[in-house]
Amino acid sequence: MLALLCVPCAALAYDLDSLHTAFKDKDSVYGGNNYLFDTLTLAGSGMGGVFSYTVMDLETMAADESLGLRYENTYSLMTSGKVFSQALMTGLRLYDLLLACGMDETLSDDTPVKCISKDGYTIAFTLGAIRDASRYARYRSMDDPIPEETGLPVLIAFGSNHLPLVGPTGDEPAYKLFTEAEGYSDSRGLLVARQAVADYCVNRKNIPGVGPDDVYMGNGVSELIQMTLTALLNK
Repeated sequence: MLALLCVPCAALAYDLDSLHTAFKDKDSVYGGNNYLFDTLTLAGSGMGGVFSYTVMDLETMAADESLGLRYENTYSLMTSGKVFSQALMTGLRLYDLLLACGMDETLSDDTPVKCISKDGYTIAFTLGAIRDASRYARYRSMDDPIPEETGLPVLIAFGSNHLPLVGPTGDEPAYKLFTEAEGYSDSRGLLVARQAVADYCVNRKNIPGVGPDDVYMGNGVSELIQMTLTALLNK
């Protein structure tokens, strides 16, 4: 199994104004330490070690043309609120980065891979889903079934439209909360799903007083067990 411990990263594009490091001595959220020194950690039984890179490290790697890891192309994007857009994304090819870190190239396509962000958001997929770029395409719109381009690699994205890719942007406060149309949903799960579970507990299981704020959704029982044990151990 491979585990990717991911963080919201800042951007890298071909011009220096797109680098976090270009903003580190300026009064700008783009160059704040919370972005410059956030880390990406690659680990797992197929890696032969644990590799951690700061955003500055990743920017430096992407700028080194001899490594051949940098990639830039337009991707079609869909948020959890079903808002479609296109953006020019810049970053590192994830599969090539794994190989550069010593991943066993003979690992099977069904090798599980888990991505864990620093806010606890977790998604699991397979190595084949990273390895096979033919699975991914860019579309002109959400309703257009014909792709504009195919074979887009899975990307550790640092930049969007030649700007640093951060949480809040521009003059927005660093504590800004994203809406459903902008990014991830509530880490506890979608409100409509939590409400449905709460209603089931009250109406079908006769458990009084259960509301959506009492419900946490997870990616299977294993994740919920881990969340529960973590909460208990932390106390």
